[in-house]
Amino acid sequence: MKKTILALSLIAAANAFAARLDIQPRRALDPVDSERMARVLRDARSEFTLEDGSKWIIHRVPAQNEPSAYGVTRFGADGSARVFLVSDWLPKGSIPRGWCGQVSAVAQLSDGRVLASAGWTDGTNSHNGIFVLRALPDGRYATDQLIELPGVAQIAGGPRNTIAAVTDDASIAGGGPLLTLLDTQGHVLGRWFDGAALSAPAAAQNSVQARLQRISESRFALYDPSVEMIRVFDLAVANGRATLAVRTNVFVGDDAVSAGLHLIGIEAAADGDVLVARSGVIRGKPGTQLTVYDQHGGVRQSTTLDRPWNFMLRENGRIRGVVMRGDVVLDTIGMRAAE
Repeated sequence: MKKTILALSLIAAANAFAARLDIQPRRALDPVDSERMARVLRDARSEFTLEDGSKWIIHRVPAQNEPSAYGVTRFGADGSARVFLVSDWLPKGSIPRGWCGQVSAVAQLSDGRVLASAGWTDGTNSHNGIFVLRALPDGRYATDQLIELPGVAQIAGGPRNTIAAVTDDASIAGGGPLLTLLDTQGHVLGRWFDGAALSAPAAAQNSVQARLQRISESRFALYDPSVEMIRVFDLAVANGRATLAVRTNVFVGDDAVSAGLHLIGIEAAADGDVLVARSGVIRGKPGTQLTVYDQHGGVRQSTTLDRPWNFMLRENGRIRGVVMRGDVVLDTIGMRAAE
């Protein structure tokens, strides 16, 4: 049976990628945490590790009328595992039989509640929204609030228990602002990074490919594919209003080799350094390119790995790339602070 390799774990300093990749020529291979997690990873497209130590892996689920249905499996720090569908968080009958919906992203609020962005159909109309979820003693999650939000994709817990979301609104020219900040009742506190130059299809694709990362309580990084830019910025909330201050813009479309590669993840540090992982055919061979940029956009280091990553995992200061080949293993790379 063809299995999955979970390859190349980058071990970083707790607070910064200050940033030489220390790649050893021979690396010990370790197994994935559990066989169940390995099975889930074979059909996965993304993973989100929350502050409580839980891992939420989004993966395909069988649905008679929806080939592109995605659910999410939560792996708890205590070893528990449970699958959730969008229908678990909606009133019974909200989604027609044979449909499941699509979970897009998972994050956590400052108060500990979980956020999940998703899309679904009620049989007549399509919906997109953010679920504010409260953990129950039996392992289920109750919906405290459903915020319907057109084109919502990646999400993150914002400052003062708010929600930062990558958005696209087909009713607005260019898809509207790429970033929206809301409170937990769905009130919009601010919108930024307007994509007015994009067509409606391009804006929708841009939001799907965008990446949003929470660096600290108030600092975030947003990858905007339309301009090949990672924006590192601070958000502040006071008196029901939000302000955004850009700290740095890092241009990542820097060379011909990376231009044809798929960006699969970013990891920004509070000091301004950004690690970018891209995967695809590099100089005629499948592989992964890891590039560390400084806060001014300069390249600190660029390294090519001989295994193509499908997506990135994050946990305890480590980054792991998932590669579909051979047995399920972990290939670890050390990362040390710049001298």
